[in-house]
Amino acid sequence: MTATTELSTATEIRTLLEGIALEVEQRFVFPERAPELAARIRQIEADAYAGLVPRELSVRLSEELYRLSGDRHLYLRFDPDPPVNGSGDPAWAEARSAWNNHGVARAERLPGNVGLIELTEFSPLQLAAPVISAAFNLLARSRALIIDLRRNGGGHGDTVAFACGYLLREATHLITFEERGQKPQMSYSAAWVPGQRFLDRPVYVLTANRTGSAAEEFAYDLQGAGRATLVGERTSGAGHMCDFRHLPPHWALIVPTVRPVGAFTGDSWEAVGVQPDREVPAEQALEVAHCAALEGILADSGLSSRQREEVERALQGLGSPRSVE
Repeated sequence: MTATTELSTATEIRTLLEGIALEVEQRFVFPERAPELAARIRQIEADAYAGLVPRELSVRLSEELYRLSGDRHLYLRFDPDPPVNGSGDPAWAEARSAWNNHGVARAERLPGNVGLIELTEFSPLQLAAPVISAAFNLLARSRALIIDLRRNGGGHGDTVAFACGYLLREATHLITFEERGQKPQMSYSAAWVPGQRFLDRPVYVLTANRTGSAAEEFAYDLQGAGRATLVGERTSGAGHMCDFRHLPPHWALIVPTVRPVGAFTGDSWEAVGVQPDREVPAEQALEVAHCAALEGILADSGLSSRQREEVERALQGLGSPRSVE
């Protein structure tokens, strides 16, 4: 048998659970809750999971960890090839990010001069910054901007701060990160960005229930700053930042270690998600936001007759999306 197909024994699972409990005691984001949570993890019945193959075991135990903690960032992952050439390898991470165009899935001009940027992840800043800059500068002359996060599960906080820099006039305090035993770290939007900022024009951010983590922070920051209207679904509520811990022989435990506190709210989206301003099913969010943007553009008395005709045609082409009131 290989590591992938070998059946788990109760003894192996007890050893694994003890390793998880120890990491939780030492690192869990809320130190006052850590001892009780670790004790409950030790009480998990190993026999109930015996005979599962590792990948199924990781799924089942992750479900139990979420049930006990209420935190989507506490979970177990099976890794048959730990960490030498896994996700911790910079070359592997860069190749994966490049395949996804460093998180920028598309940047295009929609009818009526509305810009659309779809971000599917917030890749490491040194990789993502040139592509994000290109997207914002391509659409710098749009009359409104839609940023689509519906397929974005998160990523890197410094990339969030960089992207926010294109939408805020000056360096703005966004988030304070709190970690047990460490001084709080404050995050600010970028004080300088290459090219043009997108200011004084409407911004719409699209969300779905799968929008998570750093993507939620981006939405939360801009909503708190009053800089964007959120359209779509309540996000997943995965607020905490996490650490990857290797548990021999083939396991990776992801542990939430850092709590973000919003500068505008004094609170976090952990477990509750980010509530959109315009709540509609995710699949309708783009059409609803595009309609709202076009209606706003039409209100501009400075449009030429040709521009007004283009915007009106675009609005007619959308039909009658759900109200954005």
